[in-house]
Amino acid sequence: MSHESSCARLSNCSSSREPARDWTTSTSRLRPKPAYLSPTLRTRIRSARPSAADGDTKAGGWNRKRFFGHEIYGKTLGIIGLGKIGYLTAARAQAFGMKILAWAPQLSRDNVYLAQLNAELVGLDELLSRADVVSCHVPSNPQTAGMLNRQHFATMKPTACIINTSRGEIINEADLVDALKSGKIAGAALDVRANEPPSKSELESLPNVILTPHIAAFTDEAQERVTSAVCEDVARVLEGKSPQYPANRPGTRPTVLA
Repeated sequence: MSHESSCARLSNCSSSREPARDWTTSTSRLRPKPAYLSPTLRTRIRSARPSAADGDTKAGGWNRKRFFGHEIYGKTLGIIGLGKIGYLTAARAQAFGMKILAWAPQLSRDNVYLAQLNAELVGLDELLSRADVVSCHVPSNPQTAGMLNRQHFATMKPTACIINTSRGEIINEADLVDALKSGKIAGAALDVRANEPPSKSELESLPNVILTPHIAAFTDEAQERVTSAVCEDVARVLEGKSPQYPANRPGTRPTVLA
């Protein structure tokens, strides 16, 4: 069985634990795309609101002062989860001139990734209190479910924004709504939700929120890579070879970070 989903999601399937089956994931072929969406959302939520300005101008307006924004150059990006996607996101943020903080319990301070990014490894509370933009890149599992809640939003700067392109379950949405409405944080951009498609929520009515329907990997190029990876791994197993991207092979690990 081969699927484009993440290793974490496959591990929740009871059939994935059957020893007679090979489960594989092509998620590594998708990883560049979420790393592009995060900085896109970051730019939109911090800049001079180009979408709103576009609509206003097309309607006959010319209200330059109405659409003041904030630069991201020189600001601090907090990366929650420095796996492959987190690493690629941080690398792209560097191109915008951002400073990088990272929360990654699996990494040591002398890790080569941190050195390449000139990133500072910190605790979660410190990251949240110092970051101007927080970007989430952790899998969904019992340890990360609801890991960002009222307590954590209270430690963030009132000018800070949070972006989630990983899994919706990691954020307590009710607490996020309260933080956004009360001004504890400035904004949020969410490509993923706890339930998809989500039921009606106050998030849809908040002006300081950007919502997209889990489209981080929805490009022609990404889907072509996924299709190729799925077919290649199925062919490898049928030929008696080990899959390149195993999801449940005992004693082995995927060739990339989950």
